[in-house]
Amino acid sequence: FGVQELKILQSDLLFEQSRCAVQAKRADSPGRLVPCGAAISWSAVPEQPLDVTANGFPQGTTKKTIGSLQARSQISKVELFRSFQKLLSRIARDKWPHSLRRPRWADHEVRKSRPSWPTW
Repeated sequence: FGVQELKILQSDLLFEQSRCAVQAKRADSPGRLVPCGAAISWSAVPEQPLDVTANGFPQGTTKKTIGSLQARSQISKVELFRSFQKLLSRIARDKWPHSLRRPRWADHEVRKSRPSWPTW
Protein backbone atom coordinates (compact mmCIF):
# COMPACT_ATOMS: atom_id res chain seq x y z
CA PHE A 1 0.00 0.00 0.00
CA GLY A 2 1.28 3.43 -0.87
CA VAL A 3 -0.17 6.89 -0.99
CA GLN A 4 -0.07 8.48 -4.41
CA GLU A 5 0.28 12.20 -4.91
CA LEU A 6 -2.96 13.91 -5.88
CA LYS A 7 -2.75 16.17 -8.92
CA ILE A 8 -5.34 18.87 -9.50
CA LEU A 9 -4.87 20.72 -12.76
CA GLN A 10 -6.47 23.93 -13.96
CA SER A 11 -6.19 25.57 -17.34
CA ASP A 12 -5.60 29.27 -17.93
CA LEU A 13 -7.52 29.13 -21.22
CA LEU A 14 -10.59 31.33 -21.42
CA PHE A 15 -13.41 29.38 -23.02
CA GLU A 16 -15.52 31.17 -25.58
CA GLN A 17 -18.69 30.16 -23.71
CA SER A 18 -17.38 30.95 -20.21
CA ARG A 19 -19.43 33.20 -17.94
CA CYS A 20 -16.92 36.07 -18.23
CA ALA A 21 -16.73 35.88 -22.02
CA VAL A 22 -20.52 35.70 -22.44
CA GLN A 23 -21.10 38.58 -20.02
CA ALA A 24 -18.59 40.71 -21.91
CA LYS A 25 -20.40 40.02 -25.21
CA ARG A 26 -23.83 40.71 -23.67
CA ALA A 27 -22.83 43.84 -21.75
CA ASP A 28 -25.47 45.98 -23.43
CA SER A 29 -28.18 43.27 -23.69
CA PRO A 30 -31.05 43.24 -21.20
CA GLY A 31 -31.98 40.05 -19.37
CA ARG A 32 -30.47 37.65 -16.92
CA LEU A 33 -27.67 35.22 -17.68
CA VAL A 34 -28.70 31.73 -16.46
CA PRO A 35 -26.08 28.97 -16.20
CA CYS A 36 -26.62 25.57 -17.80
CA GLY A 37 -27.03 22.61 -15.45
CA ALA A 38 -25.02 20.26 -17.68
CA ALA A 39 -21.44 19.29 -16.90
CA ILE A 40 -18.76 17.00 -18.29
CA SER A 41 -16.17 15.61 -15.88
CA TRP A 42 -13.03 13.90 -17.11
CA SER A 43 -11.01 11.46 -15.01
CA ALA A 44 -8.13 9.04 -15.50
CA VAL A 45 -10.34 6.04 -14.68
CA PRO A 46 -10.32 3.47 -17.51
CA GLU A 47 -13.79 2.05 -16.71
CA GLN A 48 -15.53 5.43 -17.00
CA PRO A 49 -13.24 8.20 -18.27
CA LEU A 50 -15.97 10.82 -18.49
CA ASP A 51 -19.14 11.56 -16.58
CA VAL A 52 -21.81 13.65 -18.31
CA THR A 53 -24.32 15.08 -15.85
CA ALA A 54 -27.33 17.36 -15.98
CA ASN A 55 -28.28 19.05 -12.69
CA GLY A 56 -26.16 16.59 -10.70
CA PHE A 57 -27.53 13.40 -12.27
CA PRO A 58 -26.14 11.36 -15.18
CA GLN A 59 -27.55 12.63 -18.46
CA GLY A 60 -30.65 10.67 -19.47
CA THR A 61 -31.83 9.99 -15.91
CA THR A 62 -35.61 10.01 -15.67
CA LYS A 63 -37.66 11.24 -12.70
CA LYS A 64 -38.64 7.63 -12.02
CA THR A 65 -35.03 6.47 -11.56
CA ILE A 66 -33.68 9.46 -9.59
CA GLY A 67 -33.56 7.54 -6.27
CA SER A 68 -31.75 4.50 -7.71
CA LEU A 69 -28.04 3.64 -7.69
CA GLN A 70 -27.83 4.07 -11.47
CA ALA A 71 -28.91 7.69 -11.11
CA ARG A 72 -25.79 8.64 -9.14
CA SER A 73 -22.87 10.36 -10.73
CA GLN A 74 -19.57 8.53 -10.16
CA ILE A 75 -18.13 11.72 -8.69
CA SER A 76 -21.00 12.43 -6.28
CA LYS A 77 -20.20 12.69 -2.56
CA VAL A 78 -21.88 9.36 -1.85
CA GLU A 79 -20.02 7.46 -4.57
CA LEU A 80 -16.67 8.98 -3.59
CA PHE A 81 -17.35 8.00 0.03
CA ARG A 82 -18.28 4.44 -1.04
CA SER A 83 -15.02 4.22 -3.02
CA PHE A 84 -13.15 5.39 0.08
CA GLN A 85 -14.88 2.74 2.22
CA LYS A 86 -14.06 0.05 -0.35
CA LEU A 87 -10.41 1.14 -0.30
CA LEU A 88 -10.33 0.98 3.51
CA SER A 89 -11.82 -2.51 3.51
CA ARG A 90 -8.82 -3.74 1.48
CA ILE A 91 -6.29 -2.35 3.96
CA ALA A 92 -5.50 -3.94 7.33
CA ARG A 93 -6.91 -1.83 10.17
CA ASP A 94 -3.47 -1.42 11.79
CA LYS A 95 -2.23 0.22 8.55
CA TRP A 96 -4.97 2.88 8.58
CA PRO A 97 -4.02 6.50 9.38
CA HIS A 98 -4.33 7.31 13.09
CA SER A 99 -7.22 9.68 12.42
CA LEU A 100 -9.35 6.73 11.23
CA ARG A 101 -8.45 4.18 13.90
CA ARG A 102 -10.50 5.63 16.76
CA PRO A 103 -14.11 4.43 16.59
CA ARG A 104 -16.51 7.33 16.08
CA TRP A 105 -19.41 5.42 17.61
CA ALA A 106 -17.66 5.55 21.01
CA ASP A 107 -17.91 9.36 21.05
CA HIS A 108 -21.54 9.15 19.99
CA GLU A 109 -22.41 6.67 22.76
CA VAL A 110 -20.77 8.87 25.41
CA ARG A 111 -22.63 11.97 24.21
CA LYS A 112 -25.90 10.06 23.98
CA SER A 113 -25.65 8.78 27.56
CA ARG A 114 -25.04 12.29 28.98
CA PRO A 115 -28.05 14.44 29.78
CA SER A 116 -28.37 17.42 27.45
CA TRP A 117 -29.57 19.76 30.21
CA PRO A 118 -27.75 20.97 33.34
CA THR A 119 -28.05 18.65 36.36
CA TRP A 120 -27.47 21.11 39.22
